[in-house]
Amino acid sequence: MAHVDPNFDVTKQKTKMFTGIFSAVVTPLTDGKVAPAKIEPYAELLAKDGVNGVFVTGTAGMSMSLTVKERKDLLEGWMKYGPRNGLEVIVHVGAQSVEDTKELARHAESVGVSAFSAICPSFFKPASTELLAEYMAEVASAAPKTPFLYYHFPEITGVMFPMAVVMEALYPCVPNLRGAKFTATNMWDLGDALDLQAKLGTEWDLMMGYEGQTMSVLPLGITAHIGIAFSVVGPVWNRMIRAYEAGNHQQVSKEQKTGREWFAMFAKICGLWQMTAATKIMMRARTGVDFGGMRIPQRNLTAKEESELEEAWRTFQADHPNLFENEGFLTKPKTPLTDFLTLPGASGNLNDAIKGRVAVMAAAVGMKEEDIYNVLPHVKKGDKRQRVTPKAVASYIDHTVLKPDATAKDVVKLCKEAAEHKFYAVCVNSSRVKQCADELRGTDVKIASVVGFPLGAMLTKAKAFETTEACADGATEIDMVLNIGQLLDGNYSAVLADIKAVVEAAAQKKATVKVIFETCLLTDEQIIDASILSAVAGARFVKTSTGFSKGGATPAAVDIMKTVVGDACLVKASGGVRDLETAIRYIEAGTDRIGTSSGIAIVKGGTAKGY
Repeated sequence: MAHVDPNFDVTKQKTKMFTGIFSAVVTPLTDGKVAPAKIEPYAELLAKDGVNGVFVTGTAGMSMSLTVKERKDLLEGWMKYGPRNGLEVIVHVGAQSVEDTKELARHAESVGVSAFSAICPSFFKPASTELLAEYMAEVASAAPKTPFLYYHFPEITGVMFPMAVVMEALYPCVPNLRGAKFTATNMWDLGDALDLQAKLGTEWDLMMGYEGQTMSVLPLGITAHIGIAFSVVGPVWNRMIRAYEAGNHQQVSKEQKTGREWFAMFAKICGLWQMTAATKIMMRARTGVDFGGMRIPQRNLTAKEESELEEAWRTFQADHPNLFENEGFLTKPKTPLTDFLTLPGASGNLNDAIKGRVAVMAAAVGMKEEDIYNVLPHVKKGDKRQRVTPKAVASYIDHTVLKPDATAKDVVKLCKEAAEHKFYAVCVNSSRVKQCADELRGTDVKIASVVGFPLGAMLTKAKAFETTEACADGATEIDMVLNIGQLLDGNYSAVLADIKAVVEAAAQKKATVKVIFETCLLTDEQIIDASILSAVAGARFVKTSTGFSKGGATPAAVDIMKTVVGDACLVKASGGVRDLETAIRYIEAGTDRIGTSSGIAIVKGGTAKGY
């Protein structure tokens, strides 16, 4: 059983939880039987391709052709291999029987999925939106602590109620409603759902379920997409989305054309509705793993179709030499934690890039390169960073409560847990520091206060003042947010001065400063720049994330940061570290501190939701 993070309350969640592309994964079979062991190479491929998450046992996963036990086994496989590869796991639990659906929902919550979804029954169809809402309310109540997504797919179910009407009916009776998977082409309906959420004062995760509609929904503000294509050609959609965000319409058109050509390539051979069988063939070519065939009444490809598809796929790749190129993503492809030590920094392949940025930073802030190398001598020498061995995991953890609705009772609980489990520190908003000092008096637990949180865009004087006040109240560590906008502007002198002001204010009370980068918003080069500036400014730590933006810590970001700062700074990974295995992997790779609200689950060997 997973340990559900007590700090996560889905009923109070009012902003989006998911962004990026989520693969509607196929179900691997061996001799017609479900084969969860094949999920490991599947997850690694998706992480390599920059996929953000998976949608398990949906239409592409043949959900209605699987037994309840098989669906549970598959989900457990994805929970084993998905999170360790940085993948969010959303599971579809819909079945023809409401009792089967509820059983799958309870199981989903027990293993700690990011969210669960249900399609409505298609044999005995609900006769009204009221009956549909009653059905979904009963299903959602089986997993009340887990975000629920309504699965809208009228073309398959034959249930034609507009999604906006359904969502309006669900809203008052499904407390854990977080959005919907919209697998339809009626953009008016989607627009009505967007208008409804604005009227209700919430922000749902409305996830587009048709890859071909990606460009139709981006202007509407849809930021999460689910599709089977992402199992094979996810980088195409990532490049398309990034090009749209950058206003590069020529690149958008190019990537959209590639996507259309991919669908046309296999549809010409076996028909568009054989996409699951075709996807398995192409995945076999990419991974070397046979993902098996289909279950009757769905058909397998003929030997002739398989042969033609294999040849067409080889030709398609040759005609698109940059098909799997990930360079330039705002959200970089995730790397399996088990491969941490093969990353560029750990293997010594980032040194030239770092030296190049040292020269740029020195010129920008009016320093000599040698002055920077005095802070970062290992960069000049070209040393590889070393692997470390973890001590007790609890001593690495900053036990965290930063949500805006945290109460005094929550802070009391946080402090008691930190003292009991011997966490290194608690991390709270500055207004809660004094309370923590009272609660933790007589213990060894340190107090960390965030400053300029979570945006980092306030005046430097305001950050310095907040630092002074937090230290006066008892904070011994300051987690400040970098001025991200100034960094993106290339105003490096302002960024350096901002960090220095906080470091100097903290120094009056001999407090440690950690600089939060928000790495999900930065390129690799910008992470290098931020690391150099933080070290030069005298910060003790560089830190990945606030936990309140598009993403948290990733192996790739930590690798860059650790490689740049060497022994000049320590590294804190925050956001997304929710289980013991992930925590240990980060520590082994050189992380010195972990910021998480999932500390209890980690030390108990479980998995939690939350920061």
